[in-house]
Amino acid sequence: MNGKVRRLALMTAIGALVLSNTSFAADAIHKNTDGAVVSTQGIIVKSGEKFAFLGASISEFGWSHPTGYIQLTIKTLTDNGVKIVPIPAGVSGNSSRDMLARLDRDVIGKKPDWVTIDAGGNDVWHGDVPFDEYMTNMTAIVDKSQAAGIRVVIQTCTPIMEDLNGPFNTKMAYFNQFLRYLAGQKHCVLADLNGGAVAILKAKTGTDNVLTTDGVHMNERGDRVMATGLLEALGLTDAQIAKTIAR
Repeated sequence: MNGKVRRLALMTAIGALVLSNTSFAADAIHKNTDGAVVSTQGIIVKSGEKFAFLGASISEFGWSHPTGYIQLTIKTLTDNGVKIVPIPAGVSGNSSRDMLARLDRDVIGKKPDWVTIDAGGNDVWHGDVPFDEYMTNMTAIVDKSQAAGIRVVIQTCTPIMEDLNGPFNTKMAYFNQFLRYLAGQKHCVLADLNGGAVAILKAKTGTDNVLTTDGVHMNERGDRVMATGLLEALGLTDAQIAKTIAR
């Protein structure tokens, strides 16, 4: 079996296991039918908790820019009475391989309560991390984090070049499907940021970028979309998010 056929067979199997989010329960935190953690009754992050943001340039800029998605996430939580202790861990150019290599130093060693993982964009865009290795790297990042007592939020990757039918996003679909599967298998919180971006790009008319400055890195609207998706995954309502972020 060649690599392409093996990849397609694997993703078909994963796709059969990843079900739609249809299960709801009365407790504040529960698992949906995928196994990923979701919230129906409130914010699942508490004041004083340390929150690491692991990623590449999008996360680095999301921290360093005043309107970046990490800054918006922190401000929105604060505006709703939840003051987290942020740990920026985004490094431009990083792949999942790089993030795994520095996980102990930049995340685990700082003893956060939570970590968000935004990895895969450079694996696809730069093309130097094959899909099989990506799955191994991401599984190891989650396993090591959970073994250290850190709660994990997995973010799906936002589109590349804003062309949903282009080769980057065709390949990215496999990576994001695996992330949804991994979140379910490991009972992580899933922030499906790709889904929010795709919904906007499907309605796009013309060729100008609407979410990014260069096809990859977020403009202010893109940062708002990312922050909104992450905050929704953490249990905030539309009204709570709207205190800070204009749609």
